[in-house]
Amino acid sequence: METYEKVFAAVETLLPENDGFECYKFKIGTYNEAVSEHFKLPYDDNTFAILVLNTPKMFETSFKSWLQSKKLPGETVFNVAERILHPIQDFMTQKLSSVSEVSFFLQIKYIQNFFYSR
Repeated sequence: METYEKVFAAVETLLPENDGFECYKFKIGTYNEAVSEHFKLPYDDNTFAILVLNTPKMFETSFKSWLQSKKLPGETVFNVAERILHPIQDFMTQKLSSVSEVSFFLQIKYIQNFFYSR
């Protein structure tokens, strides 16, 4: 099995569909051919990439459990909201950081897009 296939399998294990994630592998060149100049990524065409998306299921499964785990004894939901200003961003950052543990000594670059308002 090629190294990129091992990395992809590890990412799918860490971010499983049952937890509300979808993972797609592609090469940067294929992506860059399909998008306008503004969205092109400045990497070699043969660079392996993985797109990770969350599905609505993520909110009810892994995110809800994560958020409940952040509640300290005696805290209200409002206390948690004051303490964790960007819960989705924090949750996703924590989940994606686990991928670096299985990097197989490769250079990994994360590009994260979080849209939140408060």
